[in-house]
Amino acid sequence: MDEQGRSNNRRRAALLAVAALLIVVGLVTAINAPGEPPRSNKADAYGTPLPSKPTNPKSIGQCNKYYGAANQLADARDCRALAKRNVGLTKCSKKNGAAKTKCQKAVKRQYAKDKAAIAKQRKAEKACQAKYQQDVNGLDPDAPDYTDKLDAAATAFNNCMKRARG
Repeated sequence: MDEQGRSNNRRRAALLAVAALLIVVGLVTAINAPGEPPRSNKADAYGTPLPSKPTNPKSIGQCNKYYGAANQLADARDCRALAKRNVGLTKCSKKNGAAKTKCQKAVKRQYAKDKAAIAKQRKAEKACQAKYQQDVNGLDPDAPDYTDKLDAAATAFNNCMKRARG
């Protein structure tokens, strides 16, 4: 029995050594494997993180990437105006003397014009929203033509917003 016990211990030791060696080889292979590191399934479940809002865009493409190229909301237009200003000032920095000053003044003038148009748009959009709220709050939900009046208010709101962004 003593002899069997020893061979049992040898087998266990051998199996333990082989198992340890396989674990080490597996880890080394996984570390050196080409491709991306493994990721959690939670990332797939929750989606990708949202892109960050450009605070000082260097190109209009950065604004379009965040807001979308067709977006004409005031925030998107504001971002594009700032990007256009930054691009213009970068071009002006390559000039010298009076040409540089003239270029910078032109860029600042255009930026001020864009900011004024954006402020006008924001004011018009706010007026449209206030008018829509007033129209909707004035409706009687028990009236038989409630849905028709609600649809008319929504249509008037959409037309007003189109004019505001025009």
